[in-house]
Amino acid sequence: MAKATYQPRRGFLSRHALVITIVFTAVFAMLVALFLPGDNAPLSYELTPEVPIPKGAAINSRLSEVTRLPIAPYHGPESIVCSQGDIYATVEEGKVLKMTGTGIFVFADLHQGEYRARANVGRPLGMRLSSDGTTLLVIHSSLGLFSISLLDGSVSRLLPVDENIQPTFFDDFDVLANGTVILSEVSTKHTIKQLIHEILEGRPNGRLISVNPVSGGWHTMLDGLDLPNGVQLHSDNQSVLVAETRKMRILRVSLNSGNVSVFADGLPGQPDNIRPSPRGGYWVPVSLLRDTLTSKLLIWLGTWPRLRGALMKIIQSIPIHIDLDTNSAMLLRLNDEGQIIEVWKDPKGLVRNVAEVCEHGDNLYTSSFYLPFIGKLSMTKE
Repeated sequence: MAKATYQPRRGFLSRHALVITIVFTAVFAMLVALFLPGDNAPLSYELTPEVPIPKGAAINSRLSEVTRLPIAPYHGPESIVCSQGDIYATVEEGKVLKMTGTGIFVFADLHQGEYRARANVGRPLGMRLSSDGTTLLVIHSSLGLFSISLLDGSVSRLLPVDENIQPTFFDDFDVLANGTVILSEVSTKHTIKQLIHEILEGRPNGRLISVNPVSGGWHTMLDGLDLPNGVQLHSDNQSVLVAETRKMRILRVSLNSGNVSVFADGLPGQPDNIRPSPRGGYWVPVSLLRDTLTSKLLIWLGTWPRLRGALMKIIQSIPIHIDLDTNSAMLLRLNDEGQIIEVWKDPKGLVRNVAEVCEHGDNLYTSSFYLPFIGKLSMTKE
């Protein structure tokens, strides 16, 4: 398909709205934080400085060459699965799309029937192909985990199976060989519609959950996480990787002992979904790169919790809407030790957001939290 320019309809932290809000309300905001009542208590946080990309990494500037596969009128193909020549994608309108050689259509709708009442609270996010290749597994931020038959598109809800576990902001997951689902919950306090509040609050409200979808049994593997996002079983089958988006790092959690170690830190941007590469290692897209103005402002705000608290109160008290726009992206491939071994850069600044990378054949397919297209990149040099 022809390459084209695009001006996003919606984004992941509208830099203009955020910059204007900070500049013109900073002094007033400090006073508001001191005198207005409220239960917001943002925490101060600092990031590990950016770690230079290793000299031995394969680096190219070909992310700017992305071909856009439009999905209009839909937006935000957060997670993608490639299966038998077709591409499936979860979109913010609550549907799973199927892209074939002849076109694109709605394969399943998670906002129908008994689930319509909570449809405005969240959206489908992470998606996986079952081990036997017959089913799509999809996590919905506010409804839980679903299975979708690739044969006929029929939808079944796998969890929650009862009232003991209710999603606030489920995000991504992976499935172990025994069927156990390891999933991330970005926040136990704020929904996806309140993401700006979660970002400004700066509290570690997230957790990693282990669920048996057959019995319904579950437990919290790890709590106190900062915007936990992508989840991926490590190749050793003994640990799981989880991206902490706010801290720009990836943790490694032992499935047996629960011990936590830092897998990769000082990343050049905010990591999203983690997916394996057939060539080994893991694809980790990062957005909101550190050298952008919006990222620098957010990093600076990390040490000013009172100001962030005031901004939250202003946003809550005044009917203004701040869209989310990451405005920059980069693709990283990490090895089993967490070292960066491959980098796809976008020197032209054409790719504003990438949420996930699917390596299939000679191509990379990229997803997005809000853009109206799936990206396609050839790995073969012309």
